[in-house]
Amino acid sequence: MINKQTSMKTFGALLMVLICVGPGPQLSAQSEEEGYQLWLKYQCDICHYNQGHGKASATSNPLAGTLLPFEAFSALTRYPGNRMLPYSEKELSNEDLRAIWEYVRRQAPSPKLEDIPILVEWLEALE
Repeated sequence: MINKQTSMKTFGALLMVLICVGPGPQLSAQSEEEGYQLWLKYQCDICHYNQGHGKASATSNPLAGTLLPFEAFSALTRYPGNRMLPYSEKELSNEDLRAIWEYVRRQAPSPKLEDIPILVEWLEALE
């Protein structure tokens, strides 16, 4: 039986290899709109919000504007550990997953708190 620590080490090693290898060919068979429709179909928006700005957990980062190569994004989707439910290739094809990745990486990254004037004002008022 594989314990959680071994599983996380294996996942971490796999992710590092995929990041070092770099992205594969940027083949896009589907438009951004199709990627968005798949984002909704597979209910990614429930945790990651409409454009990927949500943090699915306290330890995750928003997906909007991700710099992850497709291979790393795929590995995190297929083998997420305890972060979310895994999506096998049987449930979510590589073509559909690539369309989702293309959609989310084209979204503008979330702004930093200090770049949102009304929030800065509100926080200063609380002090």
